[in-house]
Amino acid sequence: MTYSKIFQFFGCMNLSKQPKIKIYKDKWDYAIEGIGFAAVFFMLLYPTVYYTELPAEIPIHFGADGKPDNYGSKATLWTLPIVGTIIFIGIILLNRYPHVFNYPVKITAENAAEQYKKVSRLLRLVNSLVAIVFAYILYSTVQTALGHQNGLGGYFLWIFIVLMSLPLVIYLISLGKK
Repeated sequence: MTYSKIFQFFGCMNLSKQPKIKIYKDKWDYAIEGIGFAAVFFMLLYPTVYYTELPAEIPIHFGADGKPDNYGSKATLWTLPIVGTIIFIGIILLNRYPHVFNYPVKITAENAAEQYKKVSRLLRLVNSLVAIVFAYILYSTVQTALGHQNGLGGYFLWIFIVLMSLPLVIYLISLGKK
């Protein structure tokens, strides 16, 4: 089954309506993606280094105030790196097909390259930010379990909301400039 058929099966728009063109990355795209790869690498390495030092029970959930409110086996520490890596790689693969995305503007042959580039960079930035947030949660989980820290911090939720909203706001502002 081809990717086109898979996307159509899941209800994506008719792929024949939007031009299929290759979008090339520039230095900023490589830098953004490199930061995400570094966060993923950290997520895979960090638990390995501290796993033997961890107590049998570690925080597995944090409340809105950033403090741990549920505990579980230290084996659950691997959930974040595994899920984070799968999400990161999945979004990188998805980003290769910008013609399947929904856009707030009509995509034509004239604006396709510009729109694909903008959305591709937006997705790349959000992907790296998610990897950074996962890495921070993992770091805080280990540090809290070791008694060096008390949760994520009181402002974590607000910082997370701003970090995840900012790229979209910037993208929407860039649409209004034309």
